[in-house]
Amino acid sequence: MTPTVLITGFEPFDGGDRNPSGELALELAERHGFAADVRAEVLPVVFRKASAAVRDLIAETRPDIVMGLGLAGGASTLRVERIGVNFFRGGPDNDGDRYEDEEVIPGGPAAYFSTFPIARLLAAIEGCGVPARDSLSAGSYCCNEVLYAALHACAGRSPEHSEVASVGFVHLPPFPEMVGEGSGSGMMCELQFRGLQAMLGVLIGAAETAT
Repeated sequence: MTPTVLITGFEPFDGGDRNPSGELALELAERHGFAADVRAEVLPVVFRKASAAVRDLIAETRPDIVMGLGLAGGASTLRVERIGVNFFRGGPDNDGDRYEDEEVIPGGPAAYFSTFPIARLLAAIEGCGVPARDSLSAGSYCCNEVLYAALHACAGRSPEHSEVASVGFVHLPPFPEMVGEGSGSGMMCELQFRGLQAMLGVLIGAAETAT
């Protein structure tokens, strides 16, 4: 069977006019180059709306792979996240609201580990010349919200399908043209695309083997 892949990114936020995560999610769906059914969605940077959207998308598409993408303003590498936590704070989001000490899923587990094969993914990214590292936590804002919500949604799926469900999140650097003087160099769009495409190849190969 052809693997189904859901890739999510985010709309611009905090006064910016671009967000690499949304742009690259759409670009990956358009020209990923694999035998897979790849769907991309750009999510709102709004607490509760972001997690509701990813839950609805998972229920609709029943994906084998969920790859969340988000922007990390000061990053200079791709950053593959290990843990999503049931905690949200920050803002203002794009609805203008601020939050303190909210649960992403009320009553849910404290945290979930990503089900991505992180060591293999890092090797694949670095193998194509793209800087990458792992990161313990996706933070406490909308990126973490989406990772936690996706992991929680897939944890409740049927046992026969959950064996091939792979869920994780990647923080991306800004594009160089988005970076102000003295704030680092960012990373070119095409270089980021190459690293994400390498990741996708590993994940699709693993899904095909599992089925």
